[in-house]
Amino acid sequence: MLKLDKLSAALKANKTFQPTLVIDLVSLDHNIGLADEQLSNESHLRLVVKSLPSLALIEHIAKQNNCKRFMCFHVPFLVQIQNAYPNADILFGKPMPVAAFDAFISSRSSSETSSHSLTSASSNASSLSTIQWLIDSPKRLKEYEATARESRQVIRVNLEINVGLNRGGFELDASFDDALSFIDQSPHLKFSGLMGYEAHASKMPLVFGGLKREVARCLKTYEAFKARASSYSDETTCFNTGGSTTFTQYARQERQGSENSKSTCNDISLGSILLKPSEKKGTDHI
Repeated sequence: MLKLDKLSAALKANKTFQPTLVIDLVSLDHNIGLADEQLSNESHLRLVVKSLPSLALIEHIAKQNNCKRFMCFHVPFLVQIQNAYPNADILFGKPMPVAAFDAFISSRSSSETSSHSLTSASSNASSLSTIQWLIDSPKRLKEYEATARESRQVIRVNLEINVGLNRGGFELDASFDDALSFIDQSPHLKFSGLMGYEAHASKMPLVFGGLKREVARCLKTYEAFKARASSYSDETTCFNTGGSTTFTQYARQERQGSENSKSTCNDISLGSILLKPSEKKGTDHI
C-alpha cells in the first residue's frame, strides 16, 4: 500500500483537490488473480458493473481475466458496456420496467429502420441478441413479449428465481412451469437461463447454520428449479448466482467435489470484492 505522505504528494502533483477514489493496482491485480484461481473452468465469471462504476476500471479487470460477461442494472450502463464490448454477454441484475425495455427496443428498431446498411442492421440485431433481460413474474413476461412482438424482435429472457432471499422472482410452482411454456411457444422469446441471488447467505447467523449451510440450501432449491427447466436448457444456458460475499463458497465446494455447486451453477457474479482489502490484520488482499 502507498504511504499516506506519498499518496498526498501524488494527488497534489496531479492537482487533485477534491474527493477522489484511488485504487492500488498491485492489490487489485492480486485480487483478480485470486478470484480467477478460485473459480473452476466450468464457472464463468460475470463482472457486476454497478460495483465497478468506471469504464476504465472495468476494462482493466476484464482484460486481466479475459472476461466478456457483465451484469448491468440499468439501460445507461447497458449502452456503455455494449459500446465498449459489442459481443459481450450482458445479464440484467434486476428486472427493468417494461417502459425502459420498450424505449430501448424502440431505439434499436428505429436505428435499423433508418439504416441503409445491411451490416449496420445486422450489428443492431446482434447487439440485442447478447442481452439477457431478467424477468421476475408472469405479468412482466407477458409485457415484454408484447413489446417484442410489436417491434418484431426476438429477445433472450432469464428468469429470476427465489432461492431464499425473498426479494421477488418465481417460486417453484405452476407459474414457473407456465412461464417456461410461454417462452417456448412465443417466436419472440428465447429462454436464456435462471438467476438466483442469495446475498442473504453471508448474513445468516451461525445459530441457523451460517453462510456455508445457507449456500448449500440455496443450491438445493436452485437445483429443483433447474430440473424443472431441463427440457428448455442446453450446454449454453446461463445458470447465474453468487456475489462478492458468497462466490468463494462455490469455489471451495467445487474443490471438495460438491455435486450441487459443480452441477448447478455455471455463471458466478462478483464485483466489489476485487477492490476490498482483507479483514485479516497484516494483509491487504482478499
